[in-house]
Amino acid sequence: MNCPPTAAKGRRSCDTTNSRQERVAAFGHYEFYRFPHTDVALTKRQTRMPGSAAHRPLPRIGRWMEETLLSNGVYRVACATGRVLPVITPPFNRLAVRLTGDREYTDRGWRIEFPVEVRFAASDDLWMSTASGRDTAYIAVHRYWRADPQPYFDAVEQIMLEHAGRPHWGKLHGPAADQLRARNPRFHDFVAPRDRLDPSRLFGNRRLERILGR
Repeated sequence: MNCPPTAAKGRRSCDTTNSRQERVAAFGHYEFYRFPHTDVALTKRQTRMPGSAAHRPLPRIGRWMEETLLSNGVYRVACATGRVLPVITPPFNRLAVRLTGDREYTDRGWRIEFPVEVRFAASDDLWMSTASGRDTAYIAVHRYWRADPQPYFDAVEQIMLEHAGRPHWGKLHGPAADQLRARNPRFHDFVAPRDRLDPSRLFGNRRLERILGR
Protein backbone atom coordinates (compact mmCIF):
# COMPACT_ATOMS: atom_id res chain seq x y z
CA MET A 1 0.00 0.00 0.00
CA ASN A 2 1.23 3.48 -0.83
CA CYS A 3 1.44 6.22 1.82
CA PRO A 4 -1.37 8.82 1.72
CA PRO A 5 -0.76 11.84 -0.49
CA THR A 6 0.64 14.93 1.13
CA ALA A 7 -1.21 18.17 1.71
CA ALA A 8 0.14 21.67 1.20
CA LYS A 9 -1.25 24.50 3.28
CA GLY A 10 -0.73 28.22 3.22
CA ARG A 11 -2.17 31.53 4.42
CA ARG A 12 -2.36 34.99 2.94
CA SER A 13 -3.89 38.14 4.32
CA CYS A 14 -5.38 39.58 1.14
CA ASP A 15 -8.11 38.50 -1.24
CA THR A 16 -10.46 39.80 -3.95
CA THR A 17 -13.70 38.47 -5.36
CA ASN A 18 -12.11 37.44 -8.66
CA SER A 19 -9.08 35.80 -7.07
CA ARG A 20 -11.32 34.07 -4.53
CA GLN A 21 -13.34 32.39 -7.26
CA GLU A 22 -10.14 31.36 -8.98
CA ARG A 23 -8.74 29.92 -5.75
CA VAL A 24 -11.91 27.98 -4.99
CA ALA A 25 -11.53 26.32 -8.39
CA ALA A 26 -7.76 25.88 -8.12
CA PHE A 27 -7.39 24.26 -4.70
CA GLY A 28 -8.83 21.13 -3.17
CA HIS A 29 -9.94 23.05 -0.08
CA TYR A 30 -10.17 26.81 0.33
CA GLU A 31 -11.49 28.88 3.22
CA PHE A 32 -10.96 32.24 4.85
CA TYR A 33 -11.40 33.78 8.29
CA ARG A 34 -12.71 37.34 8.55
CA PHE A 35 -11.44 39.06 11.70
CA PRO A 36 -13.98 41.56 13.11
CA HIS A 37 -12.60 45.02 13.96
CA THR A 38 -9.89 44.64 11.29
CA ASP A 39 -9.74 44.93 7.51
CA VAL A 40 -8.06 41.52 7.17
CA ALA A 41 -9.26 38.07 6.19
CA LEU A 42 -6.78 35.21 6.53
CA THR A 43 -7.11 32.56 3.84
CA LYS A 44 -6.26 28.88 4.06
CA ARG A 45 -5.56 26.66 1.06
CA GLN A 46 -5.07 22.89 0.99
CA THR A 47 -3.99 20.90 -2.05
CA ARG A 48 -3.48 17.17 -2.37
CA MET A 49 0.05 16.46 -3.56
CA PRO A 50 1.56 13.33 -5.16
CA GLY A 51 3.13 10.87 -2.75
CA SER A 52 6.57 11.69 -4.15
CA ALA A 53 6.34 15.38 -3.18
CA ALA A 54 9.03 16.66 -0.83
CA HIS A 55 7.91 17.12 2.76
CA ARG A 56 8.36 20.52 4.38
CA PRO A 57 6.41 20.17 7.65
CA LEU A 58 6.05 22.87 10.27
CA PRO A 59 8.49 22.63 13.18
CA ARG A 60 6.88 20.78 16.06
CA ILE A 61 7.25 23.69 18.48
CA GLY A 62 5.81 26.12 15.93
CA ARG A 63 2.78 23.90 15.32
CA TRP A 64 2.20 23.58 19.06
CA MET A 65 2.45 27.32 19.64
CA GLU A 66 -0.09 28.18 16.94
CA GLU A 67 -2.55 25.29 17.12
CA THR A 68 -2.51 24.65 20.88
CA LEU A 69 -1.21 27.70 22.69
CA LEU A 70 -2.59 30.50 20.47
CA SER A 71 -5.67 28.96 18.85
CA ASN A 72 -6.95 27.21 21.97
CA GLY A 73 -5.37 28.62 25.11
CA VAL A 74 -4.92 32.32 24.32
CA TYR A 75 -8.17 32.62 22.36
CA ARG A 76 -10.09 30.95 25.16
CA VAL A 77 -8.72 33.39 27.73
CA ALA A 78 -9.38 36.36 25.44
CA CYS A 79 -12.98 35.30 24.78
CA ALA A 80 -13.66 34.77 28.47
CA THR A 81 -12.10 38.13 29.35
CA GLY A 82 -14.03 39.81 26.55
CA ARG A 83 -17.26 38.77 28.17
CA VAL A 84 -16.33 40.87 31.19
CA LEU A 85 -14.39 43.63 29.41
CA PRO A 86 -15.72 43.87 25.82
CA VAL A 87 -13.36 46.75 25.11
CA ILE A 88 -10.40 44.33 24.78
CA THR A 89 -11.93 42.41 21.87
CA PRO A 90 -11.02 44.80 18.98
CA PRO A 91 -7.36 45.22 19.97
CA PHE A 92 -7.02 41.49 20.58
CA ASN A 93 -8.30 40.69 17.09
CA ARG A 94 -5.83 43.16 15.60
CA LEU A 95 -3.04 41.52 17.60
CA ALA A 96 -4.14 38.05 16.47
CA VAL A 97 -3.90 39.10 12.82
CA ARG A 98 -0.32 40.29 13.34
CA LEU A 99 0.68 37.11 15.17
CA THR A 100 -0.80 34.81 12.52
CA GLY A 101 1.63 35.36 9.68
CA ASP A 102 1.84 33.87 6.21
CA ARG A 103 3.20 30.35 6.07
CA GLU A 104 3.32 27.38 3.73
CA TYR A 105 4.18 23.78 4.43
CA THR A 106 3.84 20.29 2.99
CA ASP A 107 3.21 17.24 5.15
CA ARG A 108 1.55 13.85 5.16
CA GLY A 109 -2.23 13.88 5.62
CA TRP A 110 -2.52 10.57 7.53
CA ARG A 111 -0.28 7.69 8.43
CA ILE A 112 -2.78 4.86 8.70
CA GLU A 113 -1.53 1.32 9.23
CA PHE A 114 -4.80 -0.59 8.66
CA PRO A 115 -6.73 -1.01 5.39
CA VAL A 116 -10.23 0.42 5.06
CA GLU A 117 -12.85 -2.35 5.10
CA VAL A 118 -15.85 -2.04 2.77
CA ARG A 119 -18.66 -4.61 2.56
CA PHE A 120 -22.30 -4.73 1.46
CA ALA A 121 -25.53 -6.22 2.84
CA ALA A 122 -29.18 -6.34 1.84
CA SER A 123 -31.81 -4.44 3.80
CA ASP A 124 -33.62 -6.05 6.73
CA ASP A 125 -36.58 -5.25 9.00
CA LEU A 126 -34.80 -5.25 12.38
CA TRP A 127 -35.61 -2.07 14.29
CA MET A 128 -32.10 -0.99 15.23
CA SER A 129 -30.14 -2.76 12.52
CA THR A 130 -27.68 -0.68 10.57
CA ALA A 131 -29.35 -2.05 7.42
CA SER A 132 -32.93 -1.50 8.61
CA GLY A 133 -35.10 -0.60 5.64
CA ARG A 134 -32.29 -0.06 3.15
CA ASP A 135 -29.52 -1.81 1.28
CA THR A 136 -26.33 -0.88 3.06
CA ALA A 137 -22.62 -0.42 2.43
CA TYR A 138 -20.39 -0.75 5.49
CA ILE A 139 -17.17 1.25 5.66
CA ALA A 140 -14.98 0.45 8.66
CA VAL A 141 -11.72 2.15 9.59
CA HIS A 142 -9.25 0.83 12.15
CA ARG A 143 -6.16 1.94 14.03
CA TYR A 144 -3.51 0.01 15.93
CA TRP A 145 -4.51 -0.10 19.60
CA ARG A 146 -1.48 1.91 20.71
CA ALA A 147 -2.18 4.73 18.23
CA ASP A 148 -4.55 7.62 19.01
CA PRO A 149 -7.59 6.88 16.80
CA GLN A 150 -9.67 9.96 17.58
CA PRO A 151 -8.63 12.48 14.87
CA TYR A 152 -8.94 9.84 12.14
CA PHE A 153 -12.18 8.37 13.48
CA ASP A 154 -13.76 11.80 13.96
CA ALA A 155 -12.92 12.89 10.41
CA VAL A 156 -14.30 9.69 8.86
CA GLU A 157 -17.41 9.75 11.06
CA GLN A 158 -18.22 13.30 9.97
CA ILE A 159 -18.19 12.18 6.33
CA MET A 160 -20.43 9.23 7.17
CA LEU A 161 -22.92 11.39 9.04
CA GLU A 162 -23.16 13.73 6.06
CA HIS A 163 -24.30 10.73 4.00
CA ALA A 164 -27.00 9.53 6.43
CA GLY A 165 -24.69 6.97 8.00
CA ARG A 166 -25.66 4.85 10.99
CA PRO A 167 -23.12 3.59 13.55
CA HIS A 168 -22.19 -0.04 14.00
CA TRP A 169 -23.26 -0.96 17.53
CA GLY A 170 -20.13 -3.01 18.12
CA LYS A 171 -17.73 -0.23 17.07
CA LEU A 172 -16.60 3.08 18.53
CA HIS A 173 -18.87 5.92 17.46
CA GLY A 174 -19.82 9.42 18.53
CA PRO A 175 -23.56 10.02 17.87
CA ALA A 176 -25.81 10.18 20.93
CA ALA A 177 -29.53 9.55 21.37
CA ASP A 178 -30.80 12.71 19.64
CA GLN A 179 -28.82 12.00 16.48
CA LEU A 180 -29.56 8.28 16.54
CA ARG A 181 -33.28 8.87 16.91
CA ALA A 182 -33.31 10.84 13.66
CA ARG A 183 -31.32 8.15 11.81
CA ASN A 184 -33.29 5.10 12.99
CA PRO A 185 -37.01 5.25 12.08
CA ARG A 186 -37.94 2.60 14.67
CA PHE A 187 -35.90 4.10 17.51
CA HIS A 188 -39.00 5.04 19.53
CA ASP A 189 -40.43 1.53 19.18
CA PHE A 190 -37.14 0.07 20.39
CA VAL A 191 -36.84 2.15 23.56
CA ALA A 192 -40.55 1.98 24.47
CA PRO A 193 -40.29 -1.39 26.32
CA ARG A 194 -37.30 -0.03 28.26
CA ASP A 195 -39.31 2.99 29.35
CA ARG A 196 -42.19 0.76 30.40
CA LEU A 197 -40.28 -2.04 32.15
CA ASP A 198 -37.36 -0.12 33.64
CA PRO A 199 -38.49 3.48 34.20
CA SER A 200 -35.97 3.98 37.03
CA ARG A 201 -33.11 2.69 34.81
CA LEU A 202 -32.05 -0.01 37.28
CA PHE A 203 -30.38 -1.84 34.40
CA GLY A 204 -28.97 1.29 32.80
CA ASN A 205 -25.41 2.54 32.51
CA ARG A 206 -23.65 5.59 31.10
CA ARG A 207 -23.28 4.12 27.62
CA LEU A 208 -26.97 3.21 27.36
CA GLU A 209 -27.93 6.65 28.62
CA ARG A 210 -25.82 8.23 25.89
CA ILE A 211 -27.12 6.17 22.96
CA LEU A 212 -30.70 5.49 24.11
CA GLY A 213 -31.39 8.57 26.23
CA ARG A 214 -32.17 8.87 29.92
